[in-house]
Amino acid sequence: MPQDKLDDRFVEACQMLDYVKYLAELLIAAELEQRVKIVEMLNKDGLIAGLEERLRRSEKEEVTHEEKQVA
Repeated sequence: MPQDKLDDRFVEACQMLDYVKYLAELLIAAELEQRVKIVEMLNKDGLIAGLEERLRRSEKEEVTHEEKQVA
């Protein structure tokens, strides 16, 4: 429904689609040297580790949310 508030995670995912698509295309089609540099950049910035941690937190939040709905 239009009056329902959008989940912040959904909004953020929509905003990141172009960037993620760009990175995915590079990681698939770019020369090996460029792919290595991209992965190094993502690791150096802590982006990959941050995303992993965020996914773990999100999974825990979902379980908690589901438990509350069942109760």
